[in-house]
Amino acid sequence: MNPIEFAISLEKNGEKYYKEQAEKYKGSALENVFIMLAEDENYHAMLLENKLVNKEYELKDTAVIDETKDIFKNAKDFEDEIFSQPKQIDLLRDALDKEMESINLYQKLYNESSLEEEKEFYLFLVNEEKKHYQTIEEIIKMHRHAEEWVEDAEFGKRDPY
Repeated sequence: MNPIEFAISLEKNGEKYYKEQAEKYKGSALENVFIMLAEDENYHAMLLENKLVNKEYELKDTAVIDETKDIFKNAKDFEDEIFSQPKQIDLLRDALDKEMESINLYQKLYNESSLEEEKEFYLFLVNEEKKHYQTIEEIIKMHRHAEEWVEDAEFGKRDPY
């Protein structure tokens, strides 16, 4: 399997994972976040498939970070609803590992490429996967806050939510 075929497989696995998470959180605010992540992974797979067969493609930035900022700002409103499954943080950490695997693969392909068009393509994918990584980090942070947050003044100054 060549690196692009491997990357397509990673993207399709990511799409499947995020669709499963969206289903688990159906009706919650995170459902939309996971749907957006799944759509991004599908788009990345399509780009890679087009590149593999030398078909034209257009690189369009996705907006998952911008569109999820409001959700993360209002984390208190739905923390209990979202994080009722104690093992969820472990699955999210696995997702971080998968995103980092994609980042590293695309960075390697970028470094190995000598063509400017290819470098631009792989750099685009590196940046896209970094957005996913940041989004999942925010979800993990919300999860940790839900587990660690103590509403008691005697514990001193706490970081704002």
